[in-house]
Amino acid sequence: MAETTASTGAAVARRLLDAIVTRDFDGLSAVLAADVWMRALLPREIVETHSAADALEKFRGWFGPHDAVKALSTEQHSVEGREFLAYNLVLRPDWAPDVWHVVEQSGYCRVVDDRVSRIDLVCTGFFPTDVEPR
Repeated sequence: MAETTASTGAAVARRLLDAIVTRDFDGLSAVLAADVWMRALLPREIVETHSAADALEKFRGWFGPHDAVKALSTEQHSVEGREFLAYNLVLRPDWAPDVWHVVEQSGYCRVVDDRVSRIDLVCTGFFPTDVEPR
């Protein structure tokens, strides 16, 4: 297994980020290594997965069922061979469809052989907000 160059790693991380914020689960699947290791610190639990299918299922559960998901901001840059990514979303969750909520996740991913092989995330949870997306 070979590390991916920084420029290619950044491009792969950008595809990952774009797929998450647009809820493009096919695109997300295409960028994940089959044995991707994901750890996520959530407000009520720690999630750990060891396959693309399991990681994809987590992202589907977090963002798939909700209406009107919009990205407020995203950030992505390289740090010492890893890719930092962050996204701040506003959405109407399926369990509170009349109230906008904001959620932010940030963390790092590692890219090997042009696929994301590791993801480490921290999540704020969903918070009601008065911010309405444009």
